[in-house]
Amino acid sequence: MKKILPLFLASSLIISCSRTNDEVTPPEDTTPVLVTKINFLEADGTTAGSMNFTYSGDKIVKAESSDGSEKIEYTYTGDDLSKSVEYINSKINSISEFSYTNGKLTSQKVIESYSPHTYTYTINYEYVNDNYVKYSRIIGYTTSPGGVITYNSANYDAFLSNGKLNKLVSTSSSSGTTTYTYTYDDKNSPYRNIKGFTKAMLFDSSDAEINQSNLTKRNSSQVIGTSTYTNSSTMNYTYNANNYPTKSTTSFTSSSSPSITYSQTFEYNK
Repeated sequence: MKKILPLFLASSLIISCSRTNDEVTPPEDTTPVLVTKINFLEADGTTAGSMNFTYSGDKIVKAESSDGSEKIEYTYTGDDLSKSVEYINSKINSISEFSYTNGKLTSQKVIESYSPHTYTYTINYEYVNDNYVKYSRIIGYTTSPGGVITYNSANYDAFLSNGKLNKLVSTSSSSGTTTYTYTYDDKNSPYRNIKGFTKAMLFDSSDAEINQSNLTKRNSSQVIGTSTYTNSSTMNYTYNANNYPTKSTTSFTSSSSPSITYSQTFEYNK
């Protein structure tokens, strides 16, 4: 018995060491923080709808509304977002193809459907310098009694600060001149870590909500002839421990329409 017991203990020790050496350390999760869902809230706090985001790593694949009525599919070339296709009720509503030079968005081919017409145009982004970009785009069309279609375009002067849209001036014959100004916080935007997303969407909308940081104020002043119309949106946020917003509340005031307040909540992968 005295000989067997030490042999048993030695055997147990070998097995224990073998198991310890065979343990596999799980791979570190290197996926960044990504927004997975945005909920749009009613005034009473109930959810009116939501947008769900699907990824492959840190590249966005799809954004789709909870009721399936709206969907946007994304394609990449390398690390650059190169194409987006928007569907409304399962029908293609618009297609955008993005091109870059030296890491900057330089052109965007757009195919848009305005029933019963579809038209194609290209937006060329002219970098006067790193903080001043000029471009023009189609903003709509009119049809004469004889059926002749005239497309309306607007010219834009975009002013950047730290890679974010700071001021935007839009000029067109149909809508006059509109000046937008923007203010941001110093926290993380829900879209911050989506590969190539904020670069592709920088000039996509005058809303300027897709940025590296969160928009806290947006003012606009539109001058048409002798009339001036003003709008203002103020955004307040609740943040999590990682300084990403979990809720935003926007208060909108206008010189030409009633004031409204609406909220959104944000969900993340971690």
